[in-house]
Amino acid sequence: MATMLALTPQQKAALVVVSGLPAPPGVAGVIVQKYDRDAARPFGALVVADQEGGSVKTFPRLPPRSSARAVRSKAQAFDSGVATGRALRRIGVDVSLGPVLDLPDGPLGARQFRAPLFGVAFARGLVAGGAGACVKHFPGPFALVPLAQRGELDVHVARVLRSRSSVD
Repeated sequence: MATMLALTPQQKAALVVVSGLPAPPGVAGVIVQKYDRDAARPFGALVVADQEGGSVKTFPRLPPRSSARAVRSKAQAFDSGVATGRALRRIGVDVSLGPVLDLPDGPLGARQFRAPLFGVAFARGLVAGGAGACVKHFPGPFALVPLAQRGELDVHVARVLRSRSSVD
């Protein structure tokens, strides 16, 4: 606690900020993008990257080899996650910003798995492969407005709640 009290407000903020590259000294984390994936990363920083598969891949030559939509089973999703986690750790990436856990008919198309359970299996595979997973878009941010306009929001929310067991 004494160490935290000695920090300046800027130093405290740097402990929770994820910066782009090049990163200022002292940031806790950096996000790697396609355009800066070869840039130097600060020593000790948590490194995150979007590596969902399909069109969303910071590192195009690394797994996953297919889009989330193409995955047909929990086993395939898990294996893909393991391969992705291992590949990311080999190049110094700690966390994949994914998978997308929206419902299969959400607005993100090939970025979504056929079932939320497949997304959970992919996330578990990432962890088994040595990387962290940061699930996102559950439900997708753009799915709710049209549903509310059509009076279908309650139905969609009920479906999301039913799928909740996939993230427990």
